[in-house]
Amino acid sequence: MKANVASQLIAAQMITIADGSNTTTGTCNVAVEIDGAAGTGGTATHIANGKWEYAPIQADTNGAHITFQFVITGSITALLNVYPNFPQTVDNNVLAAGATGFAAIDTVVDAILVDTGTTIPGAIATVDSNVDAILVDTGTTIPATIATVDSNVDAILVDTGTTIPATLSTIDGIVDTILLDTNELQGDDVPGLIATLDAVVDTVKAETVLILADTADIQPNYATSTALATVDSNVDQILVDTGTTLDGKIDTIDTNVDAIKVPTDKMVFTKANELDVNTKSINDAEVVGDGNGSPWDGV
Repeated sequence: MKANVASQLIAAQMITIADGSNTTTGTCNVAVEIDGAAGTGGTATHIANGKWEYAPIQADTNGAHITFQFVITGSITALLNVYPNFPQTVDNNVLAAGATGFAAIDTVVDAILVDTGTTIPGAIATVDSNVDAILVDTGTTIPATIATVDSNVDAILVDTGTTIPATLSTIDGIVDTILLDTNELQGDDVPGLIATLDAVVDTVKAETVLILADTADIQPNYATSTALATVDSNVDQILVDTGTTLDGKIDTIDTNVDAIKVPTDKMVFTKANELDVNTKSINDAEVVGDGNGSPWDGV
């Protein structure tokens, strides 16, 4: 028997070769082969997400074995096989033939229902029992373990409240002993060293007094404080003078230099170290002639 599948749609998923993505654009040509002979074929339409559908004409479905080849440039070719004839050699004729086959299927279904009504509930009951056991265990073993840990923590806290303070007290006592008796624990006569240092300090103090007293010999007739006061007074006078008189003198010098610079800038030295001059008079007498074509002479 041949089946007419012209009213059915043939669909294929098209994949882009370059990156494996769904092909959603382009022209999808469908080549049809009917029992080894070429059919009419046509063009498929993209539906969504790379799915392309083709509606075959009746003539392209009139055969026992029909292939539909979907081709898009740049995509993996998809080939679908359709067997319109029924039944095929692989079909279960017994189950598909009629009531007997359906009766067999019903029997199998009944067996499954019976099994699910016994085995599965039994398995569920076992799991439930195991869960109950776990809950019971966690309600006793775990709390007991937690209680033990809590007890140990309490013991640690109690111990740290007695042992550690006692240890700290002992350490403090040892430190006090070290501070009181360092000459014995360190092998040095610390008190003696302290006494020696104290004597050295006293000597330095005495020498300092002598140095201060001897400053009168270094600067005869002047007490140190008096000399410093005099120096300070002189410095003040210098600062006043440099802040007024010296500044005024510098301004005057600068003005005079500017005035001198005006005429000196006009001097010409054609020959090194010899000033170019133009003789106008000699002994208050005006000079006539140029000393070349006409001799010089006084008026």
